[in-house]
Order: sequence, then C-alpha cells, then structure tokens
Amino acid sequence: MPGSVNWRPGVLRLFARARPAWADSPIVLNAASLFGSTAITSGLGFCFWLLAAHLFPVNAVGVASAAVSSMQLAAVAGLAGMGTLMIAELADGRAPAGLVSAAAICAGLTSAAVGLGYLLLESVASVDLGFADRGVWGPIVYLAGVAATSAAFVIDQASIGIQRGDLQLARNTVFSVVKLALLPAVVVLAARDAALGIYAAWFLGGVVSLLTLRAHLWRGGLRPQLRPAFRALGAIRGAALAHHWLNLSSQTPRLALPVLVATILSPSLTAAFYTAVLIVNFADVVPGHLSNALFALPRGQLDRLARELRGTLRISAVVAVFSAGLIAVSSHFILSLFGPEYVAATTAMIILGFATLPFSIKVHYMAVCRVHGRLRWCATITTIGAAMELGAAAIGAEAVGLWGVSAGLLLALSVEALLLWPSVARAAGLPRVLPWSPADGPGGA
Repeated sequence: MPGSVNWRPGVLRLFARARPAWADSPIVLNAASLFGSTAITSGLGFCFWLLAAHLFPVNAVGVASAAVSSMQLAAVAGLAGMGTLMIAELADGRAPAGLVSAAAICAGLTSAAVGLGYLLLESVASVDLGFADRGVWGPIVYLAGVAATSAAFVIDQASIGIQRGDLQLARNTVFSVVKLALLPAVVVLAARDAALGIYAAWFLGGVVSLLTLRAHLWRGGLRPQLRPAFRALGAIRGAALAHHWLNLSSQTPRLALPVLVATILSPSLTAAFYTAVLIVNFADVVPGHLSNALFALPRGQLDRLARELRGTLRISAVVAVFSAGLIAVSSHFILSLFGPEYVAATTAMIILGFATLPFSIKVHYMAVCRVHGRLRWCATITTIGAAMELGAAAIGAEAVGLWGVSAGLLLALSVEALLLWPSVARAAGLPRVLPWSPADGPGGA
C-alpha cells in the first residue's frame, strides 16, 4: 500500500536486541529439543499413572511403580556407560558402522543380568518389590523389560550424538502412546495380577517403540548397520566404564528412592511417593538436559564453556525457583487427582520441589568435569554424594516417615551443592560463595 510503513523488520530487530545472547546458543537449543521430547513423554506418563490409579488398587500401583523403578535402575546399571559414550563417539562422525547396534545388544544383555540379580535378591527378601514370585511369566516379562529399556537408552543417546533428536522423540512418543492405550486392555490380565498387568503395558509400549523405530529410520533416509561391531566397541571399553561409573552414581539415588520407600514403608506410600517424584522430575529434566547438551562441547574451549555455563545456570535457577513455588501451591490438588491415598505424599512433594536448585548445581558440576575429561574424579564425588542422599533418605524414612525421605534427600543435595558450587562458579567466571574450591586442589574441574 502506498505510503504505508513496513514495520515488521523494525519489530524483528527490536525483538532480536531484546533476546538474551544465550537464547540462540546451540547448547540451549539442543536442550530445548530434548525438553520438548520430555514434555510429551512426561505428560503422557502422568496420564498413564493417573489412569492406573483409577483402574487398579493403590497397592498394585505401588508394586508396579517399584518394579518400574527397579527396572530402570537395572537398565542404567547395565548400560556400562554406553549411552553417553555414544554421544561422544558419534558426534565427530567417525564412529565405525555397527557400533550402536553392538552397544545396544551389550547393554541389553548386561542389564538383564543385573535384573536377574535383583530378582534373586527379592526372592530372599521379605518385601514385595517386583515379580520374582509371579510364576514363570513374571520374571520373564520383567527381565525382557529391563533389556528393552537399556537398549532403548543407548539408541536414544546415539540419536543425540548424530544430531537427530527427532528419532528419540518419535520412539518415546510411540512408547508413551502405546503403553497408555494398552493400560485399559490389561484389565483382563490384571484380574489375576494387577501389578503385573500395569508393568506389562509399560513393557509392551517399549517393545513396540523399538519395532517402529526401524520404519522411522528408513523414512528419514537412514540405513543403519545392524551387524554389531563388537571389536570396535571393545576398543573403547575403558572410556565406557568411566562414563558408566559417573552415570550410575548420579542416577541411582532418584531411581532407588521408590524401592527404598517400598522396603522401609509400604506399597501404598510407594505409589504416592512415586507419583510425587514423577511430577517433580519434570522440572529437574531442564538442568539435566542442559548439562547433557554441555557435554557436547569440545575439550579445551574454556571461554565458550564459561559463556554457555552462565546461560544454562540462569535458566536452571529460574526454573528451580518457579517450579518450587508452583509445586508448593499445587501439590495437594495434583495428588488428589490420583485418589485420596495419594495425598499422603503432599508434604514430601513440596520438599522435593526445593531440591531442583541444588540438583542443578550438581549436574552442572558433572558437565564441567566431562568437558575437562575428569570423569573418574567426578564419579568419585558423585558416588559419595549418592551414598549421602540414600543414607539421609533412609534415615528420614525410619525417623519420621514419607516426608523424611524428601527431607533427607534435600539436605544431602544442599550439602553437595555448597561444596560443588565453587568449581562451577570458577568454570563459569562467577563469584564463589565459599573461600575455597575443589578446583584448586587435586582433581578439581
């Protein structure tokens, strides 16, 4: 139109000037992509457990949630570091063909062996944590679920390494949709064993997602080499073990907490606590994904690491403060949607909401150590931290019950954050709260 003013370029330039510099960071954008995937899977996962709470007795949901937690823990324990190792090996595009399939097979077999050890331990324990006593099919379904979950972890991490996040997004979306759709169908199976029915829906969703992944790969123009390259995988086993130690020590506490609650308290409280953890973890994945994205930074780029760290720390702090307030005012209402029995975890959920901030510092410390190549030192620190977290949570459970689990975890994470912050601040070029730093001593980041 004659005489009109083209206002759009000016507005776009103004918007670009108003955006913080870290908003366009590849690290932040990659983490945002991962968070988008988590948003879908966590949202549908929330629906899965909400529907299970209304279809099945609370004790059955408690046993099933403990079994799922132990399955995920066994899968992580059996990964042998091959998940994050795939990110490192595939990022430069020089990994041999068949490396991913070899890693997935080894992880699946190793995790199944860990799961078998767990079932043997359960068979001699006096608590019901899974399906060791569910005839023949219970242990078989459980071990198959452990193996499939571990293999899926490797494949998801490999997709991040080749910068094809759409692959893990597609697989996890299929997994979430299928397990949710199957849940009403297992009511027939649940007439004999409700907990096994819930777990079966979870397991079958994972199997279907792996089967459909191949079709998605072919549609995307990828022709993966299915013949495993075990020799190439063996050549990097030392790096894999370092990754494994760090991953296992950092992930064990959150995965083991529902099992700890089932052991010390009761299945009904386990169901309530697992639901609370599931909801709070939605906030925790933001700093978790940001730290994973930082791992893709090449070693030696200290200036870039400092710049990226400052941005990701700001995002994590904002998310931690906002989520803590939101959880504090909404936890009772959210848990009541599952049923009156789940409200017992209200106080525990509120306390867990305040743990996101110290957790953010811990995972950023891990990212700094990864970039500096100090995996074994970091694994030593996180192993001590994991022992502190589980020990404090167990003491809290024995002393005051369910909310004591969250209080113990928060206390341990806060102590870790105070000790680890100086190293993170030094790497980010920020003021240190404490007058000393582990970075000044042996093994510091």
